[in-house]
Amino acid sequence: MFCVWLKKSRRELGLTQRALGRETGLNPSTLGMYEQGRRVPGSAAAARLRDFFARWGLGMPPLPPQPERPEGERFLQELRLARSIRLPGRSTPPSGPGRGR
Repeated sequence: MFCVWLKKSRRELGLTQRALGRETGLNPSTLGMYEQGRRVPGSAAAARLRDFFARWGLGMPPLPPQPERPEGERFLQELRLARSIRLPGRSTPPSGPGRGR
């Protein structure tokens, strides 16, 4: 499993997530999510990790499949639903940057 391999390999090299982030240009919190199995690296991040660990003779296992992303009408329906949800104690949806208050 990729997440177990990543954590084990990083520790074998005596690196913290911060140090591995400096070496690969990846955010330490993103590396933590990879190690916890909460995210899967995209192709660019996977290439950075593969290149780094290859320098130490550590071959990277195959990545798990990327989670599906909603497309087309399904995505729009989910977006409309998310915008319609009201938080407790609020009469209007929260305003974001550029929306004014």
